[in-house]
Amino acid sequence: MRITLKTMLLIFVVLLLISTTSFAKERLNRPSAVEYYNKLNKKIFSDFDNADINVKEYVQIKDLVGVASKLNETDRRLYERNFKVFVERKFQERDQYVYVFISTKKDSKYKNNKHIIIDSETNKVLVEGKGWSSLK
Repeated sequence: MRITLKTMLLIFVVLLLISTTSFAKERLNRPSAVEYYNKLNKKIFSDFDNADINVKEYVQIKDLVGVASKLNETDRRLYERNFKVFVERKFQERDQYVYVFISTKKDSKYKNNKHIIIDSETNKVLVEGKGWSSLK
C-alpha cells in the first residue's frame, strides 16, 4: 500500500509540474499588451489623442474585473459592472487570456471612453464599446 501511495503522489507531482510549465509557456509565447497594441491595426482600436487614461492589459477572463481598478472611481464602477457581466457570460472560458484596452478623455463638455477585449489566441474582437457623458 505504501508503494502505491508513494507512486501516486509522485505521479501527481509530475503532472502538476507539467501543467504548471505548460501554463507558464502559454503566457510566455504571447506578446505583452503594449507590444500587441503597437502592432494592432488602429482601425480596430486606438487610444484617444491626449487621453486622460489609457489601460493596456493581458489577463485571464476571470481576472478581467480587476483591470477596472486602474481607472478613476466613476469609470471603475462602470467597467467593473460591464466586465462582471462579460465574465459571467464567458464562464466556460474563464482561464482564457485576452487583451484589454481602455481609453478615456475629458474635454470642456464631455467625457468620452472606449474599450475593446480581444481573444489572445484567435485575435477576434470579443467585445468593444464607446460612450460619452455630459460633464454639466
